[in-house]
Amino acid sequence: LAHLFTLAKEGNPAALEIIRETAEHLSIGIANAILVLDISHVILSGYFGPDGDVIIDILKKNIQQYLIPNINFEITYAPFDKIGHTYGAALLVLEHYFVDIPKTETPKSGISSH
Repeated sequence: LAHLFTLAKEGNPAALEIIRETAEHLSIGIANAILVLDISHVILSGYFGPDGDVIIDILKKNIQQYLIPNINFEITYAPFDKIGHTYGAALLVLEHYFVDIPKTETPKSGISSH
């Protein structure tokens, strides 16, 4: 994959076509996730080599076609990092323990609900 992405960044037409076709399919799923889950920042991670970011602009254009106008989102490429993924997975679990507990409203009727 790293070689494919490097060829695409260098302007190789066959490599760019593979990246564009892949981005077309991937963008449908990402757009749906943004709409359904209200995601504002997508991180595409994998080992696509130093030129892996070549897919990002293509993805952005494709995703915008599937979104409702004026929905802001960011998509970035992050090379695969085993420690980073482990850290991210741990944060998904821990975020439930480190959030503010919402305050409950007091009854307005004056009647206490003990």
